[in-house]
Amino acid sequence: MSMQDSAYFLIEAYKDFLEETDQTEKTFREIGNGLKGAIDTILDAATLMWSPKHQKLLCEIASFGKKRLDSESSEIGAKVKVNTHYSDLYVRTIKLLSFVNKLRYSAFCR
Repeated sequence: MSMQDSAYFLIEAYKDFLEETDQTEKTFREIGNGLKGAIDTILDAATLMWSPKHQKLLCEIASFGKKRLDSESSEIGAKVKVNTHYSDLYVRTIKLLSFVNKLRYSAFCR
Protein backbone atom coordinates (compact mmCIF):
# COMPACT_ATOMS: atom_id res chain seq x y z
CA MET A 1 0.00 0.00 0.00
CA SER A 2 1.37 3.42 -0.94
CA MET A 3 1.76 6.24 1.58
CA GLN A 4 -1.03 8.15 -0.19
CA ASP A 5 -3.34 5.16 0.22
CA SER A 6 -2.38 4.88 3.89
CA ALA A 7 -3.04 8.60 4.34
CA TYR A 8 -6.45 8.18 2.72
CA PHE A 9 -7.28 5.33 5.09
CA LEU A 10 -6.10 7.39 8.07
CA ILE A 11 -8.48 10.16 7.02
CA GLU A 12 -11.27 7.58 6.72
CA ALA A 13 -10.41 6.17 10.17
CA TYR A 14 -10.65 9.69 11.60
CA LYS A 15 -14.06 10.19 9.98
CA ASP A 16 -15.22 6.83 11.36
CA PHE A 17 -13.96 7.82 14.80
CA LEU A 18 -15.84 11.13 14.71
CA GLU A 19 -19.00 9.34 13.59
CA GLU A 20 -18.47 6.79 16.37
CA THR A 21 -18.76 3.83 14.01
CA ASP A 22 -17.14 0.47 14.56
CA GLN A 23 -15.24 0.78 11.27
CA THR A 24 -12.27 2.60 12.86
CA GLU A 25 -10.48 -0.59 13.93
CA LYS A 26 -11.07 -2.22 10.55
CA THR A 27 -9.65 0.82 8.79
CA PHE A 28 -6.55 0.79 11.01
CA ARG A 29 -6.04 -2.89 10.18
CA GLU A 30 -6.11 -1.93 6.49
CA ILE A 31 -3.43 0.70 7.10
CA GLY A 32 -1.22 -1.87 8.82
CA ASN A 33 2.44 -0.85 8.90
CA GLY A 34 1.72 2.20 6.75
CA LEU A 35 0.63 4.35 9.70
CA LYS A 36 3.98 6.13 10.07
CA GLY A 37 4.03 6.98 6.38
CA ALA A 38 0.40 8.12 6.57
CA ILE A 39 1.21 10.52 9.40
CA ASP A 40 4.17 11.94 7.44
CA THR A 41 2.04 12.32 4.31
CA ILE A 42 -0.79 14.05 6.20
CA LEU A 43 1.62 16.50 7.86
CA ASP A 44 3.27 17.21 4.51
CA ALA A 45 -0.15 17.83 2.98
CA ALA A 46 -1.00 20.25 5.80
CA THR A 47 1.99 22.41 4.85
CA LEU A 48 0.75 22.56 1.25
CA MET A 49 -2.79 23.65 2.13
CA TRP A 50 -3.69 27.31 1.77
CA SER A 51 -6.71 27.28 4.07
CA PRO A 52 -5.98 27.35 7.83
CA LYS A 53 -9.20 25.36 8.31
CA HIS A 54 -7.82 22.52 6.17
CA GLN A 55 -4.39 22.80 7.78
CA LYS A 56 -5.97 22.40 11.21
CA LEU A 57 -8.04 19.42 10.11
CA LEU A 58 -5.02 17.63 8.65
CA CYS A 59 -3.01 18.31 11.82
CA GLU A 60 -5.85 16.86 13.90
CA ILE A 61 -5.86 13.74 11.72
CA ALA A 62 -2.07 13.39 12.08
CA SER A 63 -2.43 13.75 15.85
CA PHE A 64 -5.12 11.08 15.82
CA GLY A 65 -2.79 8.75 13.93
CA LYS A 66 0.07 9.53 16.31
CA LYS A 67 -2.10 8.62 19.30
CA ARG A 68 -2.89 5.29 17.64
CA LEU A 69 0.79 4.72 16.92
CA ASP A 70 1.59 5.44 20.57
CA SER A 71 -0.97 2.91 21.76
CA GLU A 72 0.38 0.26 19.38
CA SER A 73 3.98 0.65 20.55
CA SER A 74 4.57 -2.10 23.05
CA GLU A 75 8.27 -1.62 23.75
CA ILE A 76 9.12 1.34 25.96
CA GLY A 77 12.23 2.23 23.95
CA ALA A 78 10.34 2.08 20.66
CA LYS A 79 7.52 4.13 22.11
CA VAL A 80 9.87 6.88 23.30
CA LYS A 81 11.59 6.97 19.90
CA VAL A 82 8.26 7.12 18.02
CA ASN A 83 6.87 9.75 20.40
CA THR A 84 9.94 11.94 20.03
CA HIS A 85 10.04 11.76 16.23
CA TYR A 86 6.35 12.43 15.64
CA SER A 87 6.05 14.95 18.45
CA ASP A 88 8.96 16.92 17.00
CA LEU A 89 7.60 16.65 13.48
CA TYR A 90 4.12 17.69 14.63
CA VAL A 91 5.45 20.69 16.59
CA ARG A 92 7.68 21.81 13.69
CA THR A 93 4.72 21.59 11.31
CA ILE A 94 2.45 23.57 13.64
CA LYS A 95 5.13 26.25 14.11
CA LEU A 96 5.68 26.49 10.35
CA LEU A 97 1.96 26.81 9.65
CA SER A 98 1.55 29.37 12.41
CA PHE A 99 4.42 31.45 11.03
CA VAL A 100 3.16 31.28 7.44
CA ASN A 101 -0.40 32.17 8.43
CA LYS A 102 0.71 35.08 10.63
CA LEU A 103 2.86 36.40 7.84
CA ARG A 104 0.13 35.94 5.25
CA TYR A 105 -2.49 37.73 7.33
CA SER A 106 -0.24 40.47 8.69
CA ALA A 107 -0.62 44.09 7.62
CA PHE A 108 2.97 43.96 6.34
CA CYS A 109 2.03 41.57 3.54
CA ARG A 110 -1.12 43.32 2.39
